[in-house]
Amino acid sequence: MPEMKGTDPGRELLIVILNWNGWKDTLECLSSLMMNSWQNFTVMIVDNGSQDGSIQRIIDWSRGKTSIAVGPALWKAREFSIPLTTVSLSDLQEDRRSLHPSERPGILLVQNKENVGFARGANIGIQYGLEQGFTYCLLLNNDTTLSPGCLQYLLAESAMHPEYAAWAPAIYYYDNPDVLWMYGGSLTLTGRRKLDLTGKTRHSINKSPRRISFISGCALMARTDIFSSHGLLSERFFFGEEDYEFSKRMKKAGIALAVTAKAVLYHKVGMTNRRLFGPNNLSYMFIGYLNRFIHHKTYFPHRLLWKAWRSLCLIYIMPKLILWHKLPLTTAREFLHTLILFSNRYDTVDSELVRQAGKLFS
Repeated sequence: MPEMKGTDPGRELLIVILNWNGWKDTLECLSSLMMNSWQNFTVMIVDNGSQDGSIQRIIDWSRGKTSIAVGPALWKAREFSIPLTTVSLSDLQEDRRSLHPSERPGILLVQNKENVGFARGANIGIQYGLEQGFTYCLLLNNDTTLSPGCLQYLLAESAMHPEYAAWAPAIYYYDNPDVLWMYGGSLTLTGRRKLDLTGKTRHSINKSPRRISFISGCALMARTDIFSSHGLLSERFFFGEEDYEFSKRMKKAGIALAVTAKAVLYHKVGMTNRRLFGPNNLSYMFIGYLNRFIHHKTYFPHRLLWKAWRSLCLIYIMPKLILWHKLPLTTAREFLHTLILFSNRYDTVDSELVRQAGKLFS
């Protein structure tokens, strides 16, 4: 393990995890955190109005009543007894007391009455991190598990390379743990996220930190001063796009992002998508493209330029729908027609629009 020098940054680390009807994944993620070599952190779990008993399941886990196998290697199941504080979102927002680091809770479970989406839920945690003076904030998907040294390597690399303001670990498929899902990424002209080194094995990547232009919200550790200086995540999108928008904003501001192969994380890719959209992959694709088109309205000085860019993207999407996704021509045309109508009409993609898409392409 790397040796940490100077001020202990782990004491200033806030980890934010969103939960929505996914207590089992959340408990596995929490257990992997408790098994990490670095333990000086506070975890905030923001429950987005779960209806599956998640709150009680998480409380029971914190009291040592639940044993769960962890990680793709199914490390031995253990019970954990961890101090946990529960609070409603309204009470959290009303209580503006600044806590001394020694008073910070080990785990803070915030109960939200409704599903407000990823960005807004994550911003609850980021705002708390700013108010309480945390130095680092790690956004973490609940369907991930961390290798035992993941946190320590992220913090050590950040301490050794202060030129980078945000860091990502190497993210591997949970179901295929020797194969990379992404090793950072890059922004593209069409607005697509290019995931770097997808499909490569862990032995084929260089261990040195590497600069990237796209960082996934799946696992994003940033200095909190970045959020105070450049704003929180965009809440214009209920699901998806907020990490692309953040990355684009960082690039415009000249803020450097990096990935390190030393920090390893495993991701159950697509789990959140399936929980939100079920087996309806067409709705998921539609929202992804709609997010992209609406987001990029802000980057063109004239609406006609945006429409011209969108037309080029549609030319690329059409054969992809037919040849790759095997959609009939009539369905593909309806898909693109609706995409044009919605992207013309709306400037945000809220929960209601996500529900509409689910009904349109069910």
